[in-house]
Amino acid sequence: MAPVQRDAEIPHGTRVADEGGLTQARSPGCGTGPDWQIATLALLLGGAAIILIAFLVGLISICVGSRRRFYRPVAVMLFAAVVLQVCSLVLYPIKFIETVSLKIYHEFNWGYGLAWGATIFSFGGAILYCLNPKNYEDYY
Repeated sequence: MAPVQRDAEIPHGTRVADEGGLTQARSPGCGTGPDWQIATLALLLGGAAIILIAFLVGLISICVGSRRRFYRPVAVMLFAAVVLQVCSLVLYPIKFIETVSLKIYHEFNWGYGLAWGATIFSFGGAILYCLNPKNYEDYY
């Protein structure tokens, strides 16, 4: 087997020996999944980041004492996170079942249900932030 330069273009599916004598198949995009998996992960992580930012804004507004001023921005952030998460949670099973030829009934694991639960709770939190805060501020 002829030595291969490190910067040389290697066709996918070609077996290449590394320094230890081990062979491995090289394929384009090695280590990354299909584009739909990356998109789903990006949407879920984007929604989680927005929820974290909304939580921090709500916490800071409570500490500063100006809760009423930040109700609308937190509600908008939570609704945006819900939209991102619903898109990813609908995209995932459609593309997964499309790529895997399933001959039997397939159930998703508990992580998929947990993600739906987090999305539902975020939606509920956004609705609660949209309620008229002037009527409920007196109880605090």
